[in-house]
Amino acid sequence: MVVIGHGVRCRGLRWKTGVGNEIRDVVICVRRFLCRRCGVTITVLPAAVGRSLRYGLDLIVWCLALWGSGEAAASELRQLFCDEPHLDWPQLRRWAYRVPLPEGRRRGRGPPKAEAKRVAPIYAGHAPAESREGMTLAQRAFVGAAYVM
Repeated sequence: MVVIGHGVRCRGLRWKTGVGNEIRDVVICVRRFLCRRCGVTITVLPAAVGRSLRYGLDLIVWCLALWGSGEAAASELRQLFCDEPHLDWPQLRRWAYRVPLPEGRRRGRGPPKAEAKRVAPIYAGHAPAESREGMTLAQRAFVGAAYVM
């Protein structure tokens, strides 16, 4: 056997457990493995958690949908997520280009807000039909992202 267990690593994550629920901090423990041949350590993450991301994928998609549709400004979203008072939140622009798209969809090359606007309907289409009624596009995108994972 070349890959063996190499312990557990705990990591902080901002998480939203449902459409109406609040955002909260959680700690998840992820398994690590060691390749005895080359010495590389491999960390195995849940599908909902991106590599080097502090937020869950469904929360990122929800945030991009709100920003891209104009329902919330970057400063309002920043207040939801962070304690530091800033007017702008460059994290949104980075997410617009980094969020994984399902089913091999190709990423556009437009401005960040246009890319964020493209993400919402893609993920909203993955929400179950029975849960779509009475929800905004951002809420459907949040639910759809949870189902894609």
